Amino acid sequence: MDAETIKDIEQVELELQPIPSRTETTTEDGLGIPTNTTRRRPSSHSRARANIPNLDNLKQQQQQQGGGLADEDVFVVEEEEDEDTERPEGSIKTRKASSIGNASRPRSNTNKSTETSGSGAGAGGSSSGGPYGVMPVLDTAPPTAAQSTEAFANVSTAEPSMPAFQARPPEIPNLTAEIIFILICSTGQLLFGFFQGGCAGLQLILIDRLGIPSSQAPWLQGSYLLANGLSVIVSGPLADLLRPKYLMCGAFAWQAMANLIGVFSLSNKYLFFVVRGMQGLAVGVLVSSSISILGRIYQPGLRKTRVFSIMAAMAPFGYYLGLLQGGAFSSIPKYIFATNTILAGICTGLGWYAIPNIQPALPGLSFSSFDFYGSSLAVAGCALLVAGLTQGPSANWTPYTIVIVMLGLVSMVGFFLVERKVRRPILPPALWKVPGFTALILAYFLGFGGFLAWQFYAIQFWLRIQHASPLKVALYQTPNAIFGVLATFIVSRIAHLVHGHWILVTSMIAFALGPVFFLPQTANTTYWALSMPGIALVTFGPDLSFAAASIFVTSSVAKHYQGSAGSLLVTVQNLSAAIMTSISDTIGEKVRQSAGEESLKVFHSIWWFDFAAAIVGALITLIFVRIPKTVEKEHEQ
Repeated sequence: MDAETIKDIEQVELELQPIPSRTETTTEDGLGIPTNTTRRRPSSHSRARANIPNLDNLKQQQQQQGGGLADEDVFVVEEEEDEDTERPEGSIKTRKASSIGNASRPRSNTNKSTETSGSGAGAGGSSSGGPYGVMPVLDTAPPTAAQSTEAFANVSTAEPSMPAFQARPPEIPNLTAEIIFILICSTGQLLFGFFQGGCAGLQLILIDRLGIPSSQAPWLQGSYLLANGLSVIVSGPLADLLRPKYLMCGAFAWQAMANLIGVFSLSNKYLFFVVRGMQGLAVGVLVSSSISILGRIYQPGLRKTRVFSIMAAMAPFGYYLGLLQGGAFSSIPKYIFATNTILAGICTGLGWYAIPNIQPALPGLSFSSFDFYGSSLAVAGCALLVAGLTQGPSANWTPYTIVIVMLGLVSMVGFFLVERKVRRPILPPALWKVPGFTALILAYFLGFGGFLAWQFYAIQFWLRIQHASPLKVALYQTPNAIFGVLATFIVSRIAHLVHGHWILVTSMIAFALGPVFFLPQTANTTYWALSMPGIALVTFGPDLSFAAASIFVTSSVAKHYQGSAGSLLVTVQNLSAAIMTSISDTIGEKVRQSAGEESLKVFHSIWWFDFAAAIVGALITLIFVRIPKTVEKEHEQ
């Protein structure tokens, strides 16, 4: 036997020595072949055992035959492991001494079944049988020391910097369908801002054209928000009980009909209010159904984070598009409704193609499982609250407006009492037990509501104080769209690295920066000096807050409560818009009585209140809210 062969056999004997127990990532098997597998080595009291004759006897036998070990002579190395030791999938159970013996000796053609896992089979070529076991047979000579070192250097033993990215959900057939599906689901959030922005930019023109008195002017937005809030309460739970695809396509068709009627509504203020209400109903169904279907299809993880980040960016982006459309068609407002009708029709067709027709989240759920009593009280409570708060400031809080608000509060108390008794409540009881959930909702209410109130009066500041045209006001909001996309990218990249409550705190600070940049302004302040940086920074508020809150809420409940969880967030948005704008109106009205109609003091007093609301929201989040980093996991059961 030549010296090289004896050296190889001694190397094998070295490998059979006991080694300490530890888990390691290895890039080589016993012959220096890269395998990129992770294995658990046996504990010190375990003994590596070779299922072969004594190696010394084997040497003598091979010397008598006149050569080294044949390639078909194989051995299997087994490890006696503790009972709790598990062999990961892809690790190699068997080894072949293909480097031992005469390299020039021809291989045997006798093949037997392979006992290796998928990873081991991929390391070499064919498999060869022997008297003691089967191992992969390499088609080439073992790698050199330099090659083995290079292979080892290319494998990191540290934890990956990013968790594994989820595959596309099986309900979606291809990437094109997934892109269309995500955009269609995000359209609800886009339209939520779109119809608000379009009306905000045209508010002075609409008030003059429709002859709306100052006491009814708040209903330009109030009728939309009221109907939106009512539909969200009902459609969220329905999306969990029924097939969301039918609800969403029906909402798009309803939106097309509402805008078609809107073409003829610009001569009657009451018909216009009805059209605004119809728009709000459809948007509410779209938003809650979208959150339901996205929450059910995407498991908690990176892919879901990026999807909800895209959805979050659509509200401020939609507001900008609404302002732009209103400014472009300010001289012929009926064209706004006409174009919306066409777009809604297109969305109906795309939704029918791209939205998966998934079944209810739990077997046995049907329309009969719907909570009629709780929904009725919730609808009544939200309707009365929004109506009273919308009408209160303009009516100087006459007794009837106070009674409406009180009835709304009583209805909401009744709603919470009923929810404790019904079999399947609108809101999952487990959601209220999640640590920090109530504080999160309160912070979200203050931050988002203060932002919407600031945004409404920022538009009025440009129109009334700086006398900008509707189209110019729309162009002022351009940073809203640009930085909204940037905020979406940031959330999708950091959600798995940063705890969610820090993202929410950052959003509250961004909400506060809007008023900070507008408080020093005067009628002659240039746009580039303060307005532009203020709009750019405040845009991070709604994008970051909605993404953090929606991912936290939908990941904390079971699949069959995704729509209910989503409807809660949208309801909070609607109520915060109505309540915070109402309080801002009341503050502005008190200052207006002493300072005059067009006084800057009116706007400054409102913006101070909005700034304080955002700071309080940040403090609540910092102290009481804890949101973990995004991880790949299953839904709560």
